Amino acid sequence: MVGDGLQLTLDIMHWNSINADKEPIDLPMDLTFDIELRLNAPDDDEEAA
Repeated sequence: MVGDGLQLTLDIMHWNSINADKEPIDLPMDLTFDIELRLNAPDDDEEAA
């Protein structure tokens, strides 16, 4: 995950630098909220019932 996040950050930094006239892409890397959603999501077995 860290390697993917690093590569994505580098890609975004490059994109934003060569497209300075456009609104910059911002991608938050804090996954705390997403992890909490998954922790509290119903199990796949529960959805089928």
